Amino acid sequence: MKLTAKQRAFVDAYIECRNATEAAKRAGYSERSARQVGANNMSKVYIREALAARLEEIETTKVASMKEVMEFFSSVMRGKETEQVVTAKGDVIERSPVVFDRITAGKELAKLYSKCPAKDIEEQDLRIKKLRAELNSMNAEEKHGGITIIDDIGDDDDGEETD
Repeated sequence: MKLTAKQRAFVDAYIECRNATEAAKRAGYSERSARQVGANNMSKVYIREALAARLEEIETTKVASMKEVMEFFSSVMRGKETEQVVTAKGDVIERSPVVFDRITAGKELAKLYSKCPAKDIEEQDLRIKKLRAELNSMNAEEKHGGITIIDDIGDDDDGEETD
């Protein structure tokens, strides 16, 4: 459902103050009805969804993506980033990263690569194989009437009975 102008203003105000009554006042609702309107707005699913979407939008613009981080470390490692430094004489100069900074960026980049999805893919493949085996086992049970007899009472791996 599409929000009215006041409801959009309410969502933006609520993000700022985290108080429904205050958000209603800031959105232009009357002082007298602000508490009721604020509570009513927060009970509407489409307003809560708009609020969640707006919060997500704000967070994604504030938080650097993994790609951005990797690009930054790569540019520092390659000496492409510059920074302003104050000299002993008080002059401000632009300088490229020193070797220590470039090595540090390389190490941080290597850490990120070590968390690369390649390991996750291997783990996913193992999970898929396990699930397929379980599915095959379940299918085999179905072929035999869905009954599985498990007789492991008193048995160990070595085949001897226990007390």
